[in-house]
Amino acid sequence: MVELGEFINQLRESRLKAYNASPGDIKEHHGIEEVVLAGGYGYRQVLELVQNGADAILESHEAGTGQSGPARIEVVLANSSLYVANTGAAFSEEGIDALLRSHSSPKRGNQIGRFGLGFKSLLRLGGKIDIVSGFVAFGFDPDRCRQELRERFSVKDAPGLRLAWLLDDAQAASLHDLFSWATTVVRAEIRGEDILNHLRGEIQNFPSEFLLFLPVPVTLTLDDGASGKRELHREPDGTDQLLHDGKN
Repeated sequence: MVELGEFINQLRESRLKAYNASPGDIKEHHGIEEVVLAGGYGYRQVLELVQNGADAILESHEAGTGQSGPARIEVVLANSSLYVANTGAAFSEEGIDALLRSHSSPKRGNQIGRFGLGFKSLLRLGGKIDIVSGFVAFGFDPDRCRQELRERFSVKDAPGLRLAWLLDDAQAASLHDLFSWATTVVRAEIRGEDILNHLRGEIQNFPSEFLLFLPVPVTLTLDDGASGKRELHREPDGTDQLLHDGKN
């Protein structure tokens, strides 16, 4: 198997070659991103990333490769960034490839999210997106992506999430150090007070009932950076499930 860092570089070069062969795809892919942001995905960034984390946890559970201890997802809003970390399966080649597409997902069965479309909702935040997962660290820079495509292909409108680059060691270490317990950490830069306030509200109002639909128990910690941490988990009570929703 190709090393994941090399795989990411190959994906970028393959995408550029594909655009060279079919430059009309650039306009089409830009349009898809615009539709995503105008629709229901445009303001559900926290939900999308928590769903992705839950699916990764389910994947590791089914494969028998999960970490020891309870499965965890943590959401933190701090320093103009949204962080979401989980203990699920790390990104595979298929998962990374899906992030760079729109209607392609490796998810199956009772997994609940869709990588391609939901991930593109992060464009609303306006900044870079960095990911550390397993042994690979990579990121998306929408401004850089658009600029490169405009210059190469002399187009006016270009998508922002069709090219990815590897992170340097310092960038990767900064994420790993913040969430050393996690398998995967996503950090999305936030530009704009309006979207920051929206994310804070999404975190504060995240529905605890979400945990009832997960086939494996998960502890979900939510921190909006203003009102303290909120921890959600469930536990069996006979044939029922008890939801716990508390603040630390």
